[in-house]
Amino acid sequence: MFKRKFYTKITFIMLLFASNIYDYKILYIFFKDYTK
Repeated sequence: MFKRKFYTKITFIMLLFASNIYDYKILYIFFKDYTK
């Protein structure tokens, strides 16, 4: 449970960062593959 919350925070930060560099598509593909 703790790990899940931790990774959710990391993912949220990564999404914010990715939106700043307009690279969210690569992150989306990575996240999609990671959550499989």
